[in-house]
Formats: sequence, structure tokens, C-alpha cells
Amino acid sequence: MPNSTSPIYVSRYGQHQTLYLFAILFIWSTIADAQPITLVRGRVTESGTGNPIPFANVYFHREAGGTITDFDGNFSISTHEYADSLTVSFVGYSAVTQPVTWGIEQDISFDLHPESIRLDELIFYAGENPAFNVIRNVIRNKKLNDKRSFEAYEYESYNLIEVMVNHIPEDMNSSRLIHKISSTLDSVYLLRDEGDNPMIPVFISENLSRYYVKNNPEVTKEEIMKTRISGLGIEDGSYVAQFLGSSFQEYNFYRNWLDILDKDFVSPIADGWKIYYDFDILDSLAIDHDSCYLLNIIPRNEKDLAFNGKMWITKKDFALKQIDVTIGKEANLNFIHSIRIQQALEKTVEGPWIPSRTRVTIEVSGSGRKYPGFLVKFNNSSDHWILNHSKPPSFYNSSIELLAGHREMDHEFWNYRRQDSLSTDDRMTFKLIDTLRNIPAIKRYTGLLKFAVTGYVRTSKIDYGPALYTYAYNDIEGHRFRIGIRTNEYLSEKWYFRTYGAYGLNNDRLKYGIYGGYIFDRKPWTELMVGKRYDVDQVGIQSDELVENYIFLAFTRFGHLSQPYYNDMSAIRFRSEFSRGFTYNIFLKRETFEPLYNFAYFISPGNQGELGHNYINTAAGLELRYARDETFVTNGNQRLSLGINRAPAVTMQFTQGIAGLFGGEFTYRKLVIELDQKLRLGFLGTSFCRLSAGKVFNAVPYPLLFNHIGNETSFYSTGAFSTMNYFEFASDSYISLRYQQFMGGYLLSRLPLISKLKWRLVGNANMLWGRMSNANRDHTPLVDELNLPVEQFGILGETPFIELGYGIENILKFIRIDAFHRLTYLDNNNVHPFQVKLSFQVIL
Repeated sequence: MPNSTSPIYVSRYGQHQTLYLFAILFIWSTIADAQPITLVRGRVTESGTGNPIPFANVYFHREAGGTITDFDGNFSISTHEYADSLTVSFVGYSAVTQPVTWGIEQDISFDLHPESIRLDELIFYAGENPAFNVIRNVIRNKKLNDKRSFEAYEYESYNLIEVMVNHIPEDMNSSRLIHKISSTLDSVYLLRDEGDNPMIPVFISENLSRYYVKNNPEVTKEEIMKTRISGLGIEDGSYVAQFLGSSFQEYNFYRNWLDILDKDFVSPIADGWKIYYDFDILDSLAIDHDSCYLLNIIPRNEKDLAFNGKMWITKKDFALKQIDVTIGKEANLNFIHSIRIQQALEKTVEGPWIPSRTRVTIEVSGSGRKYPGFLVKFNNSSDHWILNHSKPPSFYNSSIELLAGHREMDHEFWNYRRQDSLSTDDRMTFKLIDTLRNIPAIKRYTGLLKFAVTGYVRTSKIDYGPALYTYAYNDIEGHRFRIGIRTNEYLSEKWYFRTYGAYGLNNDRLKYGIYGGYIFDRKPWTELMVGKRYDVDQVGIQSDELVENYIFLAFTRFGHLSQPYYNDMSAIRFRSEFSRGFTYNIFLKRETFEPLYNFAYFISPGNQGELGHNYINTAAGLELRYARDETFVTNGNQRLSLGINRAPAVTMQFTQGIAGLFGGEFTYRKLVIELDQKLRLGFLGTSFCRLSAGKVFNAVPYPLLFNHIGNETSFYSTGAFSTMNYFEFASDSYISLRYQQFMGGYLLSRLPLISKLKWRLVGNANMLWGRMSNANRDHTPLVDELNLPVEQFGILGETPFIELGYGIENILKFIRIDAFHRLTYLDNNNVHPFQVKLSFQVIL
């Protein structure tokens, strides 16, 4: 055999053979070129929804081979043979055949109707389901295929999100507003779904961002580079843009549980898959040169938060190649008719697979027949991946960041940078929304909706509210009226102000609050706040401690006020971040205590001498908080926390009383430590736990101690003990544990009849251990100078305060009712050992 450098000799007989072969090939190619080519391009979609169907089989009638659709349902197929029809088929859908014209290029679209898989077409053999062995291999190879095995990764993410009204009730069709909208759309461009029903666009956005992930431990960051948002009632899309990026669309089916709309859904390839799923092997096919198993996913219980659909598993790596799953209306979700998630993945050179395309379609059903339905579409594509290149820890300090100039509306930029081209409907949607938002009736309705959600009436630069605090009636102030205003980001993106004035007809005093702040930087968030406030407070229900429980705080203004006093407070605060999740807050405050009840304390503790009836307290403090995976978003000049996820949050606050500064009368030290933990327990739901401990190291009047918050209202508050009265217990050292368990519909959905109500079970357990030192016990006299009894405080003994509760949420989709049983200190005055609390919530 000749080597690579030896000449190759061909005999005369071989030369004749070679020439003969070339001649045949030439003649054949000439004939083939002379034959007309039938070329068909098109798209395959699902009937009724218009969703593309990826990986459907496309083939000419009676011809072997064929092609498959891509992720967007598009296909292109050609043949030299005579063909008069083209067929599209896919498991779970009725096959469709359409005529084609031979010898020309043409466009043909297919609309497939879903159908149930007929089990009698499948052949089962004795022994184990062969699909189970495929799933076991997927689990065995998880670490090799999961992108979490990378040290770090980053990519450019493009998101296109659309919201449409796709169902208009008959009662609404005759309204003036719908008639005005319809006539406006008819004159511009009318959007229709696959069923030829008209749709009204209400929102569309494009987002281009850079998404960074560092594993072990997992930290993420998203830089929103450009955003283009158009929606009814949306003036500034910055706040909305932070919710529409990759941070909230990260679907990794290699995780055991997927967080979707703040619900935990079990993955089809979770470690405990056999508890929740059954599978069938439907087909074996090649996709992008990868030989794959096509598996049907079947939930064992349709009430579970589980998926049904199909997934493609590669035979070589047992990796997830493609998945197409749905969550139906049987799952215990509010307002959601269905959710569909489609995802395609690509293999990296290093081994793990990364998602290249993700599509999520959510059908939102109206509450009853009188309300419209919505169709929400999320389309995400990723590109420009960089693997195993982590950034310094400080880079991940902010989880979501809006880059300078992110409000990009230039069409040329988007045409150049978007990873997917816009369809005609998409392009027109931007124009239609801009047209609709100028209709006066639309402006009125969106304004009312904003007011209902925020409680504020917004103008160009000033907001008025909140409406919940406008009126109250109590035994101190009588009829109380309040009006408040605040500036928004349109006045300044650095400075902000808010103020309110309140007046009670009984006590004839003006109450007020004036606050201002300056934002030095948004990366990291750094701001300075100053404020002055003069108002009526209650011992144990101080307004500054319950600012986040604004509904509960508003209702404490009604009825009998417990241990009321006038509070004249001035404060200055500075807060910023050391690093991601590590924030600090420094404050200095001066406040006066002017009681409206018989209050007294010994000015010299233990001396049993002169009594004081009011005081001035000056204190400085430092608050440190570490919450590694807490997510923040900015809304104008406000920074809002979306809560913690998996990692615990630790907060420590130290306060130092300073006698002699600004008239302060007490020197004391106060320490509070809190641990918050959110636990996702799979099918058992989600639990929230707060462990708190505190101690005051010096003797001071009891309003400066820990006056544990009770709840005498009919409304539930997470910041109060539901069966404890106002000012029932005080301590100078304490430990408390609060636990909530949200069971979802796991138990109640399995009960006949009740399952149709979609109620969800909630459990509560609250415990409090407290102590009071002798020095602080002796600080309060029994009677004053006139021998009148002085208001006393309750003290916890060796037995902790315990209350247990259970409740049902999702009653009529908005109502939650909790019942609480008090187990200890039942002999105290005016104790109600059984309490029922009401709350309202909007949950999915």
C-alpha cells in the first residue's frame, strides 16, 4: 500500500472506469437539475393558542425521510420527486396533510389540534417500564450535564414579553370603553389569535441584559443594559424592567424544584421523580445530530404542582435536549388557566448543557364570566456565553442593576442587537399600545387601578396619600383626618420628600410628619434620611416599628388607644452596603414621651424618691444585616426588598442611650438579634421562621424596654401576637419564635368536594420567653404623688407565652382566615383564648 507521498497509478482499465463513473454522475446531475424542485417553507403552531410546535415531523406524502421543525415551529423541506401533499405529525396532536403545488417554491402553515394519546397504540411488555431506566441514567448524569457544575457562567439575554386581553366577556363587549378600543384598533391594526378572535394588547417589552452566575455558593447578578417598554398605565418602565429580565425567568429542570410564580413545582427529573411522575417512551429520533428518546411525562396526581408534557433525552449523554411541559388548571393556582414552558438546550465543549431558548406562555383566566382573560408570553434567548470565568466578590454586590442609558427606544439599536426578529404583530403591538394609552377613558381606568394598588394618587411630580390613613376614630382624638404627600422621581432622582398633617377634633392638636432624603449612590445603594414627627403613639405599637405593617397600623388608630402618648421625634439615618447582602444603618434620634394616661417612674432607680412623668430620650444606634440572596428592586426613589430565598438573613441592632445629649435623660444599652429563614419543603409547601432575642442592659422606664406587640384588632398581622392584648407583657430580655407553614393545596386538594374550592392550609406557632430584672421592676411605682394608681406592665414567668393557629387562605381567591388558640396565661385580665383574624391577599 503506498504511503502518503507515493504517486497513485491508475491502469487504463481503471481510467475507463473512472471516466465512465464521472459521465454517469454528470448526466445524473444534469437530469436532476432539469427536474423541477418542490420547496415548501412554513410554520407549525398549536390550534387555539398559536404557540409554535418544535420538533414536529414534516414529510412529503409517500416519501421516506423528511425534516423536523425548529424551536419556533419553522421548517423548510424540498424534493425533486413528484409530490402533491405535505404531512405534519407530532405525538399528542392530530396529523394534518395539506396539498402542495409540484415544482415551485411556496409557503404553507399548519395548525395542529391537540388530542389525547391513545394508550392502545403502545405495546407494553412484562417487566419494568423501559422509560424508568432512561430517567435513572438522567439522574446519574445530572452533575455532568447541569450548568451548575460550572464555577461560573455569564451570557447575554434577550427577553420579549407580551400581554394581551384574549377573552372579552359578552357583557363587556357592549360597553363604551370596549367599543372605543375596538374602533381604535380597527382603524390601525387588529390583532387576532389563532381562533380568529380579536385581542387587545396591554403590554409589550424588550429587555437586553447581561446575566452572571457564580456557583458554590450561588450568587447572581443581572445588568439590564437596554429596555424598551410600552404598556397601558406605565409611564416609566424602570421598575417593571427589573421584574422582566433573566433573574425571574431562570428555569433549570436539573433542580429538584422549580420556583414558578413563587410556587415550587417538582421537576420531571428530580431525585424523587418516581413519587410524582410516570413516563412512556413515545419515539426515538435525531435532533441536530443528537439521537434522542422522546418521553411522555405523566403526573401521578393531577392536583400536585407537577408538569405534564414531553421531553427529549439524548441517548449518548442522557442529557435534557428539549422539554415542552404544561401546568393545567387542575393545579391549585389562582387566576391561571395554564402555563406552558418550552426550552431547548445546547451542549458546551466542557460537557454541561446550557439553555439557548426558553418560551413561557401563561393563560390568565378572569374571575368568573364577567372578567376578561389574558395571554402572557415570555420569549427568552441567550447568546455570547462565557464559562468558568468568575468575577470578584464585590462585582455581585447588587443582584439587579439598571445601567446608565437603559431606556433605549432607538429602533436601529434593537434591529441590530435583538437576537430574534420581531413579527409584524409584535411591531404593531408597540404602535397599538401607544395609540390606546392616549384614550381618555384608558387613562382614567389605569389611574384608578394604580390608586387601588398603591393607595396614592399620582400627579406629574407629587403623589397624594396613602388613602388608608385618611380617616380614623379613637377615644383620644375623636374623628381624625389626615392628608399626606410625597415627591416622586420626576421631581428629582436624588432628593425625595414626604410629609403629612393630621388633626383630631377631640384633642384640638395638629399632628405632622416631615421627612427628606438624599440618595448619594444607587450602586451600592447609599442614602441619608432626616425627619421630624409629632403624633400620637401607643406603648408597644410604635409607628416606627410597624412601618411595614401599614394595614395593621392603620386599624390600631381606631377605638380605644392603649397607653397613648405624644411622641415628638427627630431622627437622622444613614444606610449603605458593605458588600452583597451586607447592609448597615446608622441612626441618631431624639424623642419625647408625653403620656396621655397615668404614667410615672422613679427618676433615680432604686432610690424610691422623686417621680418623673415624661422624659426625653436620645439614642444612637447601628444596625447590621446580612442576607446573601435577598433581592432588591428600585421603584423610583425607593429601594424595595423582595424577600429572602434560601439563605437565612441575620439582623443585629445595637442602641446606645446618651444622657446629656440634646436633653437625653438615660444612659443604656439595647441589643436585638433576629434570624429569618425561608424553607422550601417541596410538596409540604413553604415555611417562614423568625427567631429573635433581645436584652436591655440598664434600668430605664418600661416604654424603652421590649413591649411585646399584641393584636386586639380583627385583622391578622405577622408582627403581632394574635391572642395577646396591647401592652400585656413587657421584658428587658426575651427570646421569641414565630413559625408559619404554608401547605398550599397539598392536603385540602385531596379531599372530595373541598378540592374544588382550592382552599389552602396554613399553620402558625408563636412562642415568647421573657424576663424582667428587679431593677426594672422597681423602676415603676405603684402609685403617684397623689396616691393614684400608676399603669403597670405584665411580666412573663417561667412559662413561655404560647399560641398555636391554623387557617385557610385562598377563600374566594382573596380572603384568609386564621384561628388562634392561646395556651398559656389564660388567667390574665380580659384574655380571649380563642381569636379569629381576617386578612386579604392576592396570591397565585
